[in-house]
Amino acid sequence: MFTLAKQQGYYQSENPARDSAVNPRAAQPQETYAYDLEEIQTILAVLPEPAATAFAVAAFLGLRHGEIQGLLWENYRDGELYVSRSIWNGRVSDPKTRKGRAPVPVIRQLADRLEIHRMRSKSPVAGPIFANSRSKPLSLSSVVNRVILPALNRCEACGKAESDHHKADHRYKRDTRIPEWHGWHAARRGPRARMSAAAAARRAVAGSPAPVVDVGRVPVPIRGTHSRWVRRRATFHAAAAGRAALPRERCSGGGQGWSGSRSPRTRCRPR
Repeated sequence: MFTLAKQQGYYQSENPARDSAVNPRAAQPQETYAYDLEEIQTILAVLPEPAATAFAVAAFLGLRHGEIQGLLWENYRDGELYVSRSIWNGRVSDPKTRKGRAPVPVIRQLADRLEIHRMRSKSPVAGPIFANSRSKPLSLSSVVNRVILPALNRCEACGKAESDHHKADHRYKRDTRIPEWHGWHAARRGPRARMSAAAAARRAVAGSPAPVVDVGRVPVPIRGTHSRWVRRRATFHAAAAGRAALPRERCSGGGQGWSGSRSPRTRCRPR
């Protein structure tokens, strides 16, 4: 950045960051959190709409906070969502990466939620998918403070939200059966965590040289060269089928087939 500024004549001094160094006593980065599938389903069960649908988009599509705010109905077609923009602090911009513009396949569970959300919103064909009362993009930060936190932070005894518990005749104790809020990125990281767990299980069990996620009966390698939507499709379909981290079975009949063999006489054993 400073090199470009010097080339264009906006800055003539030395780069002030040239002699900088990282503080050796700086705090270590904290571990990031990723919701698992059970936590995602629990949160979806307690959240009201449209917060539940917005959270489902983050969990099942892996979209960023700003990309969810920027979603448009006209970009949802043929079972895929096209991410054409991102909104952060009211500013509209392009998606963060080039791959972020790729179409994202929508699984059936999320597609049903989106259709119900569309009907609840008077069946719009264009405009923001998540809109406020003025038909402008809904602020997800506001949704967190007004809807999500009160829904997740409830008393174990009476079920009241923490913000409404001051008039109760007993002490507030949070219901630990409901997952805590770790941010939109925790939902977005969930599919990635399941993909990594499935790949690790595959390598440990079968010694596979490349991470593999099962989609039905077809093993799909997950490599860095694959596009973003291919990785998501493999992850979400495997998670929806409930087989993301399960080892496949090796058939002992011919020694080369899988448990999906056509032969009914083939006996299978865990590999």
